[in-house]
Amino acid sequence: ANYTSGGAGSYETLVLDELIPYIEANYCVWGEPAGRAIGGLSRGGYWALEIAFRHADQFVSVGGHSPALLDIAAGPTLNPEYTVFNNDLGDLRLYLDIGIDDYLSGQIETWHEAIAAAGIPHIWALNPGGHDEPYWTGNGPAYLDWYTEPWSPVRASYPACTVQ
Repeated sequence: ANYTSGGAGSYETLVLDELIPYIEANYCVWGEPAGRAIGGLSRGGYWALEIAFRHADQFVSVGGHSPALLDIAAGPTLNPEYTVFNNDLGDLRLYLDIGIDDYLSGQIETWHEAIAAAGIPHIWALNPGGHDEPYWTGNGPAYLDWYTEPWSPVRASYPACTVQ
């Protein structure tokens, strides 16, 4: 993302072409887009948003937690600041949050306002805290509750495990 090409060797390629297929081949998981979510903190939030906005059909949810949307090298085909508006996000669920003392809070709040003005549904939270581990640790339970919200707590409601 920041300094990614979106091609060979990028986090996008590693996640989509290596990590997800490996997990789905070796672990008993719900191997469909409805069973996948992606999110990240800081630069990881940027990467999660980049990947999901470019491949919205592969995930049910994406979260950018204090996303470091620094427009350093990625252009409008990669940078989430643009792809959120330019790509078809379908039914992708979106969660954005940042600490009020985060050095990026003004930029992310302005971005949230533009997303809202464009009619793109999303959860937005401006919370006490900064761009640091205590902020993310303190908000971790809320993140996990949100990511798991669309999934049933009843195991029998999921596809059968085919991993041997």
